[in-house]
Amino acid sequence: MTAYPVSNGRREPWAIKDSRGRYIAYVEWYQPWGKYVMNAESNAIFSDDCLMALSKFCAKLSHGVGMESRKGYFRGGEGYSSIS
Repeated sequence: MTAYPVSNGRREPWAIKDSRGRYIAYVEWYQPWGKYVMNAESNAIFSDDCLMALSKFCAKLSHGVGMESRKGYFRGGEGYSSIS
């Protein structure tokens, strides 16, 4: 999986793509809960390790980890990493 920021705004949504480059979900800020959540595409299928990786990614975004750089990527199991 790879995550791409959709905009440059504060609390921006992230588009999640699978290994084939298809959009499978969006991670976005959900104000009522005060945290990032995943909004999956209707035909997406996730394994347990993908869900765990997405959960960790949401938690890191919600707690501000890695937010100093708006450009980044995420690969399942490795966590958030900044790229230039």
